[in-house]
Amino acid sequence: MEPKKKLILFTDGYPFVNTPETVFIPPELEELKKDYGVSIVACTDEAVLSEGGTLRDGAGTCGLFCYKKPRGKYLPELACLFRALFDPVFRAEAGRIRREARSGKEAGAPDPKDVSAAAHSEEASVSRKLFRAFLYYYWAADFSRWIKKQGILEADGTMSSAGTGDPEDADRRESVICYTYWHNYYLLGLCGIKDRYPGLKLLSRIHGYDLFDDQSPVNDQPFKAFMDDRTDLTLFLSKQGQDYFERRFHTEKNREKHRICRMGVYERSPEIRASGEEFLMVSCASIYPVKHIEGIIEGLAGAGKNTLTPGTSAFKKKPVRWVHFGPGEDDYAASVKKLAVERLSGIEGLTFEFRGYVPNEEVIRFYLEEHPSCFIMTSLSEGSPVSVQEAVSCGIPVIGTDVGGMGELVDGNGILLTDNAAVKDAILRMYEMPEEEILKMKKRSLEIWSERFDREKNLREFSELIGTLQVSGKGSGPASGHASRPLPG
Repeated sequence: MEPKKKLILFTDGYPFVNTPETVFIPPELEELKKDYGVSIVACTDEAVLSEGGTLRDGAGTCGLFCYKKPRGKYLPELACLFRALFDPVFRAEAGRIRREARSGKEAGAPDPKDVSAAAHSEEASVSRKLFRAFLYYYWAADFSRWIKKQGILEADGTMSSAGTGDPEDADRRESVICYTYWHNYYLLGLCGIKDRYPGLKLLSRIHGYDLFDDQSPVNDQPFKAFMDDRTDLTLFLSKQGQDYFERRFHTEKNREKHRICRMGVYERSPEIRASGEEFLMVSCASIYPVKHIEGIIEGLAGAGKNTLTPGTSAFKKKPVRWVHFGPGEDDYAASVKKLAVERLSGIEGLTFEFRGYVPNEEVIRFYLEEHPSCFIMTSLSEGSPVSVQEAVSCGIPVIGTDVGGMGELVDGNGILLTDNAAVKDAILRMYEMPEEEILKMKKRSLEIWSERFDREKNLREFSELIGTLQVSGKGSGPASGHASRPLPG
């Protein structure tokens, strides 16, 4: 029997650490194992128990490695900083950050009279971005050294470091696919050593926190253009994400290597029927600032006021119940729950509850049994939110802010919001909508799931896309404008 081709999957902690990947990776992993011998490299700064720890489903038959991101090693950091200052890759990235600051691309709107304050703010912003870029460079360099030390790319003999430099010899080598689940520092580390492995193919997914500037702690995503030049295939969750990436990082020249590859969710086969004696509104998200649960609270508070008869409730036709699923135990979450009590408790006909963390299968069961009238999401930034994909798979209409790939999820099956100020009007519009219109939206939600977010269909397309890397010839080399030397290793 011919041995399977080799694929190495790089994650943010799966299968050792319970991260959001735990939901998304196992279905892809099962598809990959049909055609490839899969190894997994979990990259995490958390402690991983080698004994007694529980591996996530599907990972037990894979080769497993764990890389721990370095912290607080001052001498290595200083040595790496010295090298970075003379490295064309880092210097080019630092130059981009400074050019963008000078052009005002990321400038805010300080008081024009306060020139010193504006200058100080801009200088601080540039410093933070440069430091973040250096951390990426340092982590990537450390990761490159670790990969070579572990011998992961040579583990089964199908690939070895370039030695002869003979292009024909490179073509004869069977390619090994390195698939990074996120577009971050470990992809940068692989890009830095790609020249040493002629058969290496780089594939990366890109989501939300690793794509949009506003999801970065410094409002900047470093090394995107450099990584894109050296990656063979980049998979986006939505057309909006791809458009943003190409426009923001000037990567249009690599468009032939960019593909939309949605993840999707499994079929739920819901029964489409009326919502019953109450208007049930559901939401599902961890309670932290970017999810902006306050938008739902203020929207409900505004919608509940009867403008014709002050002091009375607008929810007369039927009672409204809002149920929120999702963890949140810190001070911020406590402040959000306190706001809900203050703003919503006195509205006649309205009840609400925060259910906290609930297993995914229980959330889905609730959707299928309770037949919500709508799902609501007021996030400030998103990729292609799986919580909304789950809702449409259950035939639920959606109210959602127009961020990330939401335009592909709300398309004739709900209300797409231009800003959070429109939440109140959207809730009232849905509340007053005739039941037959709600039923039409529920059916449209199922159509959208079938057309775009059917996980079984999307997994087959994902597998076909990876297969193109095996027949597409040589991997990508460095594009013009980027140095060919690897990161320090």
